[in-house]
Amino acid sequence: MSENVTQSDVSSRAALVSALGRQHRDLNSRVWQLSKEAWRLTLARNFFDASCFISLLADRFQVWRGGVIIVIPSVLGAATFIACDMATSHRSLSIMLGIILTCTVLLILAGLLLYPEMTCVKEQRASIDSRLPKLIDELQYLKQRQIDLKRSSKDAEAQLKAVQEKLDYIKLIRSREHKLQQLFACNWRAMRSVEFEAFLGDVFTCLGYRVEYTKRTGDQGVDLVVTKQSIRIAIQVKGYHNSVSNSAIQEAYTGMAHYRCHACAVITNSRFTSSAVKLSQSTRCFLISEHNFRDFVLGKIDLLAEVS
Repeated sequence: MSENVTQSDVSSRAALVSALGRQHRDLNSRVWQLSKEAWRLTLARNFFDASCFISLLADRFQVWRGGVIIVIPSVLGAATFIACDMATSHRSLSIMLGIILTCTVLLILAGLLLYPEMTCVKEQRASIDSRLPKLIDELQYLKQRQIDLKRSSKDAEAQLKAVQEKLDYIKLIRSREHKLQQLFACNWRAMRSVEFEAFLGDVFTCLGYRVEYTKRTGDQGVDLVVTKQSIRIAIQVKGYHNSVSNSAIQEAYTGMAHYRCHACAVITNSRFTSSAVKLSQSTRCFLISEHNFRDFVLGKIDLLAEVS
């Protein structure tokens, strides 16, 4: 993904996600409507086929259709009434169930036996045979479109999330850079002792380190212990006007073992003597002075890489 992510990129992808969501809802509505229509046509076709089959049996065995329509519902209704009355002893309930069953069976038999005799039935059957295959094909296409649209929506949502996270990260970096610029703009050259330690604590915190302050007395030559990516670094702080001697490197190196750190560094707002620089090379103690202090504060020096 490009580094130049802006709010407009987020807005455009959010608009795409919203548009895909609307399309998905419209498609779901259309699929639901077509599904109901296909179910209705299938039910009508099945009822027509069943009624034709029963009507064919009635003609073959020369059954009196009117008698069947009258007798069978009456017999079933009476049987239901008797069974319910014997089981529940509630006469009114038994009568109601008997009437309901009689009417239901009467309507079903009337439809099955008389429906094929209607002149419009064959036209309706032909219309169903013509519409139903097309409807099923359209439903299959729309369902596949649903799957594709759902996949596109997920991809768009993932892209939106990635762009938003990238933008948030860029804002965080810019905010950190702005804060570091403000810290560097302070009069750090004039700072001494505790003030300079607190200043460096703010710098390390802004750079993503966890900062621990040691005791003012008996600190074993270490003023700060900073941690990042599980790497502990012992820091000797020297807010000086004069040059810092090699004793500071010795203290930092000794304090590194005392505080169980992986590396050590000495930071000053002044400069180091030549002997201090030479000793730091043999002890692998990283030095930050007025010469590279700007790069350190602005995060251009990776202390973890330098002390490893």
